[in-house]
Amino acid sequence: LATHFQDAGNKEKAAEYTLKAADQASLALAFDHAVNLYEQALALAKKPPSELVSLQAKLGNALVNTGRSGEGARIYLQAANNAKAEQALELRRKAAEQFLLGGHIDEGLKVLETVMGSMGIKVPPTPKRALLSLLLRRLQIRLRGLIFKSQTEAEIPANQLLKIDACWSAALGLAIVDTIRGAEFQGRHMLLALAAGEPYRVARAITLEAGFSSTTGSRGKKRTEMLLKMAKELVDKINVPHAQGLFYLMAGIASFLAGEWLKAHENLEQSTSIFSQNCTGVNWEIDNAQLFSLRSLLYLGELNKLCERLPAIVKQAHERGDIYAITGLGTALSYMPCIIEDNPEQARKNMWEAIEKWSHEGFHLQHYWALLGQVQVEVYSGQGNTALKIINAQWSPMVKGLLLEVQNSLVEMLQLRARAALATLKTTENQKQVLASVEKDAKRLLKEKVGTATAFAELLLAAVAFNRNQKEQAINLLTQAEKHFEELNMALYKA
Repeated sequence: LATHFQDAGNKEKAAEYTLKAADQASLALAFDHAVNLYEQALALAKKPPSELVSLQAKLGNALVNTGRSGEGARIYLQAANNAKAEQALELRRKAAEQFLLGGHIDEGLKVLETVMGSMGIKVPPTPKRALLSLLLRRLQIRLRGLIFKSQTEAEIPANQLLKIDACWSAALGLAIVDTIRGAEFQGRHMLLALAAGEPYRVARAITLEAGFSSTTGSRGKKRTEMLLKMAKELVDKINVPHAQGLFYLMAGIASFLAGEWLKAHENLEQSTSIFSQNCTGVNWEIDNAQLFSLRSLLYLGELNKLCERLPAIVKQAHERGDIYAITGLGTALSYMPCIIEDNPEQARKNMWEAIEKWSHEGFHLQHYWALLGQVQVEVYSGQGNTALKIINAQWSPMVKGLLLEVQNSLVEMLQLRARAALATLKTTENQKQVLASVEKDAKRLLKEKVGTATAFAELLLAAVAFNRNQKEQAINLLTQAEKHFEELNMALYKA
């Protein structure tokens, strides 16, 4: 009908039926088709800008549902410019969220500052500035407790719901980019959600809090387990697919950060399945479930599975222009198939292309992954001195960005720095100094009192003993490391 009306020169009727077709395509989950139709409807509509806000918002939603977060965010901003105050604020909140989730970090933070500023909330400029506020929020949560009075969405003022959702957007968008600043917003989000008492938002807040709690590793294990247990009870009670998928995502990330790779992989696969089959507009959630699931395979030594699955996921990320996924996969994983193929030059190229698209402000988790990959490639290539220089040069920015406050990151980096140091032994004249530095990092790993750290420490101390010609001690340490790697299902390290 839209086509015939347009060909007959009746643009008003053509616009009306194009919009109806777009709405039907969206309901049928044919989002790419819906995007094209909404764009046509906008081109045909002869209305003042204030009357096109709803149509632009629908186009933004359709773009987000196709995974084109950045494009969706820009359409939301266009709509916000002509919308009434409350609707404009909600559209800007959605724009900030989609910029952040899609990896457009600098743009996202700029819009987020505007949204938060209108609510009287200041975005902490650095992780260190966020840390004090985070500690205060967590103290408030502990003193308040997690009991809440249940209320329906209709019973809660719209501006209160908007404030909760704005803090959710910031917490989620920064969670796996700038963890400390994300955690600060999560503290605010948690307190606001508990005060309002809307069950879905409370379940969402407690689930996300479990994810942030798990970054402390063994030190926060009891609290993380308590939060996950409470989250599961709430999620089962409300029976909302997004809440269920989010629970398995956070449970999977918590297991990953605890070094429980098999459990992590199982939870993350469950999360991917729920989001893929029952939800829309969840590309960020699926991106992270796949990313951490593949990283679990790496630790499990399942390299064939990793190499089989990775190319298709990377291809899909490029097709939708998903900078968040492209950067995460490109820095954290794409170097490994290249190493397996004995092609370190391609590994370097993949990582450079991935991190080049990312924000150059601060030191984010994506920069950390790039560092992790770069050092692994140089160690593999026999360039021990280069590897050690790279990691030493980036250590201070990592500390400044509070990345090493995450126990799993600290464990990974300590064992990586020690391995890089060991790789210099054949070319250095200061072998005693190098071995002393490796021993120091290994002993620091032992203090973390977590399975992976202990196993890595034993492996490193065995190398130190061997290079000091203490072969019996080296054998004993290797035997212990082998036992621990077997218990952790880390087949490649065991081998």
